Amino acid sequence: MEAYEFAETIATEAKKHSRLRYVYVSTSGAMANENGLKVCFQKHAPACRILAFKDCFMGRSTTMAQIGDTSDYRQGLPLNTLVDYMPFWDAVAAERMGKAKFIDGAVAQLNEYITRYPGQYACFIFRTHSGRGRLNIGDRDFFKALMDVCKANRIAIWDDEIQTFARTSRMFAYEMFNLGEYVDVFCAGKLTQACLTMFTEEYNPKPGLLSGTFTGEGVSFRVGRKSSSAFATAITTATPA
Repeated sequence: MEAYEFAETIATEAKKHSRLRYVYVSTSGAMANENGLKVCFQKHAPACRILAFKDCFMGRSTTMAQIGDTSDYRQGLPLNTLVDYMPFWDAVAAERMGKAKFIDGAVAQLNEYITRYPGQYACFIFRTHSGRGRLNIGDRDFFKALMDVCKANRIAIWDDEIQTFARTSRMFAYEMFNLGEYVDVFCAGKLTQACLTMFTEEYNPKPGLLSGTFTGEGVSFRVGRKSSSAFATAITTATPA
């Protein structure tokens, strides 16, 4: 019951500015990401490639260590996950060369990947903030341009907010950029105590894909629900109607 109430609290808030409808809870961010990847792969089978931003970190499981762009974290691991990396938003470079030119270059690189591997990408893992080495906040026009290409090519848009959920000025970081309509799969953790994977009606998986014998203990769900509810209330109070 506590797990259900926790999930319902998050889903209620997510529905306000996105198409996300379903919640599956897990005990770690890596497992939440594993579930997100499974959802994307099933929906777009037999597509087997992944797009992610350069310097990303996804977790410590075998698969997530391969997706993360840090070779030290996957030493000795068999590399059987196919990942291609895109540049993250760089405000300094965009100012130097011109914002439109920077975005056009990223779009061109994305289209080059898609042309090279047609129909093989299951998802693009987005993050609105990059925190590896230094904090880098993204740009709406940049994200939207890449997401438009993904939508045109039926590539799932997966928003990984394990780190950023309720740690920005909005509960969901995608709300900062008004991009909720684009998100197909979503993961959150940290502040929520228990972690979770969300997905839209379109990405609701077939029975049996997501399952487990233990999702967490009651206190985690209670704390996660309370902290999320308190944040939502604070944002509603502080944000003009």
